[in-house]
Amino acid sequence: MNADLNAELLVVEDVTLLLLDDEKGTMASSPAMHYVLGGALLIELALLGRAEMAPPESRWKAAKVRSVPGDPLIDPLLADGFATLDEQPRGAQQILSRLGHRLQPKVSERLADRGLVERKESRIFGLFPTTAWPAADQLHEDNLRQEIEDALVRGLTPNPRTASIIALLSGANLLNVLVHSDSRKDKQVKQRAKAIEDGDWGASMVSDAVAAASAAIAASTAAAIGVAVSTITASS
Repeated sequence: MNADLNAELLVVEDVTLLLLDDEKGTMASSPAMHYVLGGALLIELALLGRAEMAPPESRWKAAKVRSVPGDPLIDPLLADGFATLDEQPRGAQQILSRLGHRLQPKVSERLADRGLVERKESRIFGLFPTTAWPAADQLHEDNLRQEIEDALVRGLTPNPRTASIIALLSGANLLNVLVHSDSRKDKQVKQRAKAIEDGDWGASMVSDAVAAASAAIAASTAAAIGVAVSTITASS
């Protein structure tokens, strides 16, 4: 068993639940999904006070993410993430790539251990193995979505964890995963999400982690799109 069933879900587990299609069990489409999940893990470490942005060494260098010493982390996912940070300070994009590498299957397995999703294996064209994670128990996700809707549609103030999820997915241009609002509310939802993303709603190290993750995701998404466009152009 990978997770204590009585423990609170990690931010990365909540984000994965939101990004998984409840019926198909597949992840939402994004060219930088592992950066998103890496960002969620970084935010969790920042919420625990175990990650922070190091000041840039000069005006020509970007700030780097570094570990903050403390008691050993019991959760293996957090312990592995912290070990990655502890190797050396790195730029946010590089850190997110390392944290998010092959993370989704690990998180999905944990969610399955909790009974929140179920593991379904099949083969594409009868040859290529694939795994889907459809919802099994939606109560936790429904409650989380209600908190998000209260913040984005009704204008209530979210707690720091919910705010970090909104900010991360807003920065990753995945708001459609959070709220399925009608067109009259789309602008309001986007504005509210952006205000939360840019707001000072938590400890500075958490806000800094969200900002760094959003910037890294945006950069990696742009790079992925650029590669795709170049490939299509070259083959035309």
